[in-house]
Amino acid sequence: MLFQLVEKHGKNLHEIIKEKAADDRKVFYIFGGVEADEREAIRGIVEKEKDAIIVASYGTFSTGVNIKNLHNIILQVRLRVE
Repeated sequence: MLFQLVEKHGKNLHEIIKEKAADDRKVFYIFGGVEADEREAIRGIVEKEKDAIIVASYGTFSTGVNIKNLHNIILQVRLRVE
């Protein structure tokens, strides 16, 4: 799941998903404050896992991310109504 607002959405989404996921399911949280080497380590873990979940900010995962074992992406977009 990709989100746009780190403080407002990201932390909350990660906690909710982590709470609802099975105990043996890995749930990761990635945003701009996560170092590149840690992101790469998470990518490696997710490629080997069957049901891992990544909750990531749109800015860090919108382009240039290559995860071979990625089956679904959910984009959370904030719409402005005028």
